Amino acid sequence: MTGIGVNELLVSVREGVVSIDGIARAVRGQKFVLSAAGVLSTSDTNGVDDWEWIEKSTPAIDLNGRLVHEALEWVSRESGRSIQYRSAEAEALARTATLHGNFDIEPSRALEIFMMTVDLKARQEGDVIVVSKD
Repeated sequence: MTGIGVNELLVSVREGVVSIDGIARAVRGQKFVLSAAGVLSTSDTNGVDDWEWIEKSTPAIDLNGRLVHEALEWVSRESGRSIQYRSAEAEALARTATLHGNFDIEPSRALEIFMMTVDLKARQEGDVIVVSKD
C-alpha cells in the first residue's frame, strides 16, 4: 500500500487474527490502516504480493537429506502459497525423493533450482504452487 506515513499503522494479516483494543480487527487475508487521528480503513491483501518481503528476509535452509515435500512446505510457508499436487503419483514422489544441498536464496528461487534435481515439475500460479509429474 502506498502513501503510508509515519503517523499511520499498517497491519496485514497472513495467518490468524490481529485486534487492537476493539478499534481495529483483521483476519487472514485482510489489512488495515489506522491513522493517528483514529481513522480506520480495511481492505483485502493482495495475496502473495503483500508478502514478498518475507521471502527476501528468509534465512538459508539446509535441505540436505530432506524430502521434496518438506522443501515444498518451506517454500509454501515462506511465500504464502499453498501446494497443490496434480496427481497422487506426484505427491508420492515428493514424499519419498530426497534433496541435497543448502539454499541461501529466496524460497521461490530455491524452488526452481531444487525441482530441477527430481522427476517433478513445480510452477507458481498466483497463490498456489502446482506440482506435477509431467
